[in-house]
Amino acid sequence: MLVPASNAISLPHQAQHLRISDPTEQASLTSLLEVMRREQSKNEALWHRAMQAYGELVGILLQRQTSRITPQPARRSAAKRLSLAYCSRISQFHRENISMADHATALGVTATHLTRVVKAETGTTAASLLTERQLYAAHRLLIESDMPIQNVAAELNFRSAAYFTRFITLHTKRTPSALRKQSRS
Repeated sequence: MLVPASNAISLPHQAQHLRISDPTEQASLTSLLEVMRREQSKNEALWHRAMQAYGELVGILLQRQTSRITPQPARRSAAKRLSLAYCSRISQFHRENISMADHATALGVTATHLTRVVKAETGTTAASLLTERQLYAAHRLLIESDMPIQNVAAELNFRSAAYFTRFITLHTKRTPSALRKQSRS
């Protein structure tokens, strides 16, 4: 789901990794996001206003969660440091299309160890985080620029525009041009 930049939803300003342990709150967040996804895909009258209203509720839920976070101790565990280093690398080198195994090698660990540690720390795999970062970069370029799709693919170091299209379609069930068109309608 993409929330257009034109929707001024009060979300946290910085990226946060939250573990929502309360099943009721987790279900509420999941439900709100699913309703927003449906609103966006149906594209019915007033869907932008519905997205705004549901988005505000998501923002409130997330702000409540972040206010409950206890400060972390000054010394981070090795697992936490490795996870943060990996996240930093995938953010820093997202345009270079580096594999998860290559990131692991650069961090001085095996891909298996990196996956195990990142999964324990974040609740998702290292490969999933890398895919999410690539999708985020692709969405931003598709939505915020008028760059031709083959140039977006080249900018993100995909081997070809066809491979880029397969990647986007596999993960979003839409072609890059359909994503761009939907975000602008």
